[in-house]
Amino acid sequence: MEALLISPVENGGMDVSTVYRSEETRINPPYYVVISSTIFKNSFDSYPNQVMELMAKVNKFSNFEENWDTYGASEISKVSINNALSFLKDNSFLSLPFYFAAPGVNGEVMIEFKEGNKGAEIYFNGDGSNELLIFEKHETIFESNVEMGMSQLIKFFN
Repeated sequence: MEALLISPVENGGMDVSTVYRSEETRINPPYYVVISSTIFKNSFDSYPNQVMELMAKVNKFSNFEENWDTYGASEISKVSINNALSFLKDNSFLSLPFYFAAPGVNGEVMIEFKEGNKGAEIYFNGDGSNELLIFEKHETIFESNVEMGMSQLIKFFN
């Protein structure tokens, strides 16, 4: 299925942001999915390959013990891992350029997006918080958290 991803705007209207591709119409609020094509059910029940690779990599971070980098890095937080995996699963069918995943020395997990001179990073911290950074030509142009900045991330890459 293809659907338009629509988000509310301050004046009470709606903003058409991007194309959402999925067999299901699941997406995190405050977004709404408006179906714009005929749905043909099939047996597809997996995630895009790039997202599956990132999920496998993030899962491996649970094996990282204290000092995993030999420079005193913290064990990767289970909260960070779970939040990163949830994000990947919940947003896997958005048309975003999923690129890379990495562990952080403070126990966080980073998910990176990249397309040409555009990039973004989401840090999932051990305390349950997250940070979203959007870059263009290696300069930070937007900082927020996922909850407040998701629409900006989608618009930036679409």
